[in-house]
Amino acid sequence: MSEIEPEYVDIGGALIEKNKLDAILNKGIRRSAKKMSEKTTEYLMNNFEILEPPKRTAVLLGETIELSKIPARVSLKFIAFSKKHDIKELENATEETLDMSVLEDVLDLVALICQKSNSKIDKEWLLDNLSITDLMKFVNFVFTGITQLKDEGEAGGEDGKNSESGT
Repeated sequence: MSEIEPEYVDIGGALIEKNKLDAILNKGIRRSAKKMSEKTTEYLMNNFEILEPPKRTAVLLGETIELSKIPARVSLKFIAFSKKHDIKELENATEETLDMSVLEDVLDLVALICQKSNSKIDKEWLLDNLSITDLMKFVNFVFTGITQLKDEGEAGGEDGKNSESGT
């Protein structure tokens, strides 16, 4: 019975059996791949910019307003607002049916969102520069973005649960 002579590879003057070199390289590749996978997972878990919503921008009388990022403070105020007022009623409001106290609350929220990207746009600017029709169109556009975020948050179920079992 004759043994097969192992193949050797010359690496910097050292002869290493080819099958042992392959095993070392494969183990190193697997280890490197695992580290890369761990780093990628860690990056994805820590990179909150991935969670950014699609860009929504409005231009009012030459003023650009970024509406994509709704601050948590505004979202919480919107939740309180939506508990007091029917959002659908607001969307369908006309000049005749609009309750001024509701409009004041709405404009406070809208102004907070606008000022995040354009400090010039406040409640007074909106009231002084837009017609009631344009103001309502703009409010509906802003609220559409907020309600989409709210609906997405509720899609997972109450308290972030995905199913009735809570898993």
